[in-house]
Amino acid sequence: MKKEKTGFTLPGESGYEKLTLELAKRWGADVIRDSDGTVLSDEILSSGYDIYSTICVIREHNDFLKANPDCMQQTFLMTSPVTATENTVSIDLMKDFFGEQFLVNSESTELWQVFDRTTNTEDIRASSIV
Repeated sequence: MKKEKTGFTLPGESGYEKLTLELAKRWGADVIRDSDGTVLSDEILSSGYDIYSTICVIREHNDFLKANPDCMQQTFLMTSPVTATENTVSIDLMKDFFGEQFLVNSESTELWQVFDRTTNTEDIRASSIV
């Protein structure tokens, strides 16, 4: 029985060609990606799998990301709980995070959520977040 491809991306690395290709076949991978920017061998590159390359933004690619912010990795973070003592509350989104590591994506506010822990519901009034 032929293993169906599953939409699974397998990290690979030079020096582990046999293991990488065996696992890709066994697990039904359709893509092999390099591991954290390492270079894949010709054996893996010519194996018939789609190949993805990743960049590690904490290394030498910062100039590229500054010029192409749309390529930045997106990470969902959660702030510490804030108690509202009035009808409105102000939350410092970066209070608990290292500003050199994360930037607030203000173009994705439709994905932001605020929960009222008193009622354990999402606060729809949070749509006015800016």
